[in-house]
Amino acid sequence: MLAIAMMAAMATSPGQTYGVAVFNPSLRETLQLSESQLSFAYLLGTLLACLPQTIFGSLMDRYGNQRVMVFAVIGFAAACVFMSTVQNWAMLVAAFLLLRMLGQGLLSLTANNTIAMWFQSRLGAASAIACLGGAFSIATVPGLTLWSIGEIGWRWTYAASGILICAVLLPLLLLVYRNRPEDVAQAMDGGRRSDRQPTGDELDDINLTLGEAAQTRAFWILLTLTSLWSLVGTGIMFSILPIFTSRGLAETDASRFFVLFAYSLGAMQIVGGILADRVRLNVLYFVAMVGSTSALLVLTLMDSTQMAQAFSLMFGASQGLFVVVGQTIWPRFFGRTHLGKIRGAMWTTAVAASSIGPFVLGGCRDLTGSYSVALWAFVAIYGVLSIAALGITQPRRVRCLSD
Repeated sequence: MLAIAMMAAMATSPGQTYGVAVFNPSLRETLQLSESQLSFAYLLGTLLACLPQTIFGSLMDRYGNQRVMVFAVIGFAAACVFMSTVQNWAMLVAAFLLLRMLGQGLLSLTANNTIAMWFQSRLGAASAIACLGGAFSIATVPGLTLWSIGEIGWRWTYAASGILICAVLLPLLLLVYRNRPEDVAQAMDGGRRSDRQPTGDELDDINLTLGEAAQTRAFWILLTLTSLWSLVGTGIMFSILPIFTSRGLAETDASRFFVLFAYSLGAMQIVGGILADRVRLNVLYFVAMVGSTSALLVLTLMDSTQMAQAFSLMFGASQGLFVVVGQTIWPRFFGRTHLGKIRGAMWTTAVAASSIGPFVLGGCRDLTGSYSVALWAFVAIYGVLSIAALGITQPRRVRCLSD
């Protein structure tokens, strides 16, 4: 299950910002779009993509991850093929909608929930391992995509991505995947049903519904911080090439960013996963927020290759810690039974926020001639909200097994 979740996370890359960003020059040239037009299409498509995420989460709770994941893979593969056929701005908006809704949204959601269904005391470490799929994708996909675009063109590259995703994941989901360890007489964390307590059914008795979760302070702080992380991270990834070149750096520096970012991301995910099973999660969230603030400050002041490399490593490390702690905290704080709906509500706001970041940076560049105003705003907001992370406390009704 852990391997399948990792592969599913990797498969979302054609719908993730780092995957789409590589196609941006080809899209602008083919469709004759300005930077603002392209970023607005991304904003609109992503904003619409957020709307059904809570519904998707409810379907996962009702029918199980397997059925919903099969639908996600088939739909996302079809979205990649559709993207290869776009001819105008309206079709591009529709393609972004499908890619973001089914890839960055639903497929990511089902992959994350898979880990939560199968792990509890080792959830942090398992989440870290699963997240390595995303880090590996960031390190490899942009370079492979650029090579493929050069060899067969951007349209065939997108179509081939969809076909490959379907061919690899569908057999695994249909033949191997199971929703919960209870389905195969196992307990969470890989033991036999009789070896570990509490069992999955007992865990379900102490879980919160979405309505109950929404009455806790932790839910709203987590929702706010996740949305900010999504907005800023997506904006940076989407505009990373022009941000670097606007500071007088070469495109090779920008392409190197993905590699350094991915190495740092993966390393910190492993460290963060181990810490998440041992250290208070609100403290780890605070450290991740402070690290992101520092990284954004370096990016705002960046004027050399050395500073670009420092930003890549710092941003990757802080993002890695934030992601793996986020993977761990939702099931531990709110339980499994209604986790799909709770995470679906969270993912709705996160996907919506991700639509704003690229448009803010692109609009700032068009209006002021640089990205500085938007970047300074990101630094200020991150710095202020870092303190809020310390206010994330365990909801009283949910018992944390690691305590």
